Amino acid sequence: MPRSVRSSTALCALCAVLLAACTASAIPRSSPSSTGRTRDTTGPPSASSSPPTSAPPSTPGSRNGPEDGLPVVDAALARLGPRQRVAQLFVVGVPLSNLAAGDALVGQGVGGVFLAGRSAAAATDLATTTGRWASLTPGPRPWVATDQEGGLVQTLSGPGFDRLPSALDQGRLPPDQLAALADRMGASLHTAGVTLDLAPVADVVPAGTEAGNAPIGANDRQYGST
Repeated sequence: MPRSVRSSTALCALCAVLLAACTASAIPRSSPSSTGRTRDTTGPPSASSSPPTSAPPSTPGSRNGPEDGLPVVDAALARLGPRQRVAQLFVVGVPLSNLAAGDALVGQGVGGVFLAGRSAAAATDLATTTGRWASLTPGPRPWVATDQEGGLVQTLSGPGFDRLPSALDQGRLPPDQLAALADRMGASLHTAGVTLDLAPVADVVPAGTEAGNAPIGANDRQYGST
C-alpha cells in the first residue's frame, strides 16, 4: 500500500475515533424506552423523540437554554433520537445517476452524502437536489462531498464547472494563478451545494518513482516531488 494511502487511512481512523469521542461526550443519555426510536421528520418532535438534553450548569453571568447560549452542537443533538445521532457519523455514497436515492438517507439523518460517479449536470441543477436534501434532514444540513481534484479525477464537469488541470500541473502554477483557480473551483462547488471536496491535500511523490506509485504518482495526483 502506498505511503500516502496508509497515511490517509490512519488519519481517517484517527478522525473517526476523535469524532466518536467528542460526540459521545456531547450526547445526553436517553432513557431505555427511547432506544431505537426515530423522530418524525415532517413536523415538530413527536412524543417518541428523545427528551431534550439538560442545560449545562450555570456559570456566573450565563443563561441556559438553546436560545440563550447553549452550544449549537448540543442544541442540534438534542433534537435527534439515538439512531439519528449515530447516523450523523456517516457519509453515505449516492450515485450521480440516481440522486433521488439520497432523499431517504438524508431523511434518516445521515451526516453527509458522497456524490459517486461522474456527472455532466449543471451546477444549478445539482443545487436543486442538495437544497432539497437540506429541507429533508431532521438535523443539521448534511455534508455534500465529491471528488473534484482535476486531471483524471473530476466528478463534476457540466455547465458551471471549469475543466481542472491535474494536481501535478496545479503544483506548478504561480501562486496567484493557483489561488484564482481555487477560487473558481470553490465558487462552482458552492453554487452546486457541495460542501466537502475530497481532493489531495499534501501528496508528493519522489521524482523518478511516479509510475510505480499508484494511485497517486501514476495518475499525476501529486502536487510535486518535494
